[in-house]
Amino acid sequence: MAMIETVRQRQKNSVDFPSCYDNLCALQNSCPLGSITANLDELTIDCNADRIRHSDWMPILNALKINKTLKSVAFRSYWQQTLYPDGEVTEQRLQALRKKAPPIRSKDVTYRVCRAIKECLAVSENLTSLIFEGIPLRERDLTCLAKGIKKNKTLQHLSLEFCQIGDSGVEILCNAIKNNTSVMTVNFSGCSLTWKGADTLAKVIKHQATRRHGVAWQDSLRYRRPDLDRMPGLRRITICKNPMINDQGAQLIAEALKDDLWVKALDMQQCGISTEGAMAFQPVLKFNSTIYVLDLRLNPLIDREVFGSLMEQLMINCGESELEYPWLVIREPKPGRIRPQKRKSAATQQGMRAGRTGVSRSAVVVSKKSSGFIPWRTAARVGKNRHKLGRQNAQDGSSVKKKKVKSSVSKPRATSSPLASEEDDLPSHRTSTTDSSVDNREKLKDMQLEMELLKRRLEDESRARATADSRILELQVENRRLQQEIRLLKTQQTLPPARPLSLNGTFLNTVPEKQKIGGAKTILEDDRVLESIEASFRQFHGFLDLLKGSKFSDLAHVLGENSSLPEPDNGLSPITEESSGTAR
Repeated sequence: MAMIETVRQRQKNSVDFPSCYDNLCALQNSCPLGSITANLDELTIDCNADRIRHSDWMPILNALKINKTLKSVAFRSYWQQTLYPDGEVTEQRLQALRKKAPPIRSKDVTYRVCRAIKECLAVSENLTSLIFEGIPLRERDLTCLAKGIKKNKTLQHLSLEFCQIGDSGVEILCNAIKNNTSVMTVNFSGCSLTWKGADTLAKVIKHQATRRHGVAWQDSLRYRRPDLDRMPGLRRITICKNPMINDQGAQLIAEALKDDLWVKALDMQQCGISTEGAMAFQPVLKFNSTIYVLDLRLNPLIDREVFGSLMEQLMINCGESELEYPWLVIREPKPGRIRPQKRKSAATQQGMRAGRTGVSRSAVVVSKKSSGFIPWRTAARVGKNRHKLGRQNAQDGSSVKKKKVKSSVSKPRATSSPLASEEDDLPSHRTSTTDSSVDNREKLKDMQLEMELLKRRLEDESRARATADSRILELQVENRRLQQEIRLLKTQQTLPPARPLSLNGTFLNTVPEKQKIGGAKTILEDDRVLESIEASFRQFHGFLDLLKGSKFSDLAHVLGENSSLPEPDNGLSPITEESSGTAR
């Protein structure tokens, strides 16, 4: 910047935007814009870029390049929205088309703006919000902007609403956002995204989730609990008004959110999602309890039951805690006002009526103060003899003029000319048209009153329905909780009580009250159990007999068995009988 003389002055201007902007405007003999200086007390710039001329952009961008104190920068353009909000062509839009496009619509100005924002992001330590609305940003602009986002460490909110950047533009920005942990909310509403753009956002979610899982593992060492809210990264993604995302894009984002624990709000209004795409979020909300806002409103292809189940699960996840990221407010368009038609002047009305009757406009535009003034009705009745009347008026006095005008007017009434008959019928026709216009106005007023009443009834019914739906959801949530409590109580009743231990560490032979009362058998009274015990003892004594007859007599002596042991009677040893007796 050659216009800033010293380094000290440059450092001062980087901290004081108003003085820097004033000095730059004074150097080019221009006045500072009120839209720029209006919010500088709050360290924000929020202006309509359509009203900034080409020569006024230079001091704004030069002051913005070196600034370090601004907290929010927003440039908005409404030129395209006024032309094509719904595809209809009206007189207002045709007039706007005839006008010259504002400088912000040119690629040269947009590139200079993005380059200034890039340099501001590189040096700023306070900029937290960057908003572009309705400004056509090209790939060159987005590439320049992405470089500034990579270098910045304070930006938290990035919005490119209605900028028509497409899937390629979102990919350029996402490559910068995925490694920038300071960005917490992004808004790509109305950016002509498809399912490919949704896939790019899903990859960003997965990339940040893997990084944050590693940080959470480090924090969980030595029995510590990781603080998930303290970890930086994306928290809210807004991609409303992109109808080409459809179910495929919704499924890709839902798949990415299954393993994520940090994204808390996802806004997808008017994204062309049907019931199939909405059902992809049902398992996500069951496993991922950190999502508090899933806005699928204004998608008419979603069934009401599926939408209600999603809202119910969201209410369970939220509980009674306050939402950090609230739901977006849907602003309904205000009804258009019926503008009264402008009343035409008396001269134009007389010209139109004279044109109908065949009289030239020059005879009508004559003012009443002129000497040769003739009313338009009289002029129409005179017809071709009007020039004779003008000559006589020029020769005679004013009294004679009035008499001759009266005589000339009275003559055509006696004739049966079509002009006379038409002029005689004019008053009756005029009265009939006025009556019909009055009736139409009264009918229009009545219809407007009925419309207002119907609108009020519709608003009341919509409010009542909303309250009823919320009450139904609350009751369903309460019903689910009660069912879970009932199941827990049933499981606690069916579990057997724990067996107490005696002093020597053995279990006491306690029998439940039901078994005592009913006389049910214990485990040791079962014949099959006793038979299995006896069979095991037989096998053990047979093994001892084999040891006696073999060379391992010493081993048998060690085991405490002598050769003088009595032979078991009937296949049962005394030890077996004693053990069975004790068991019994």
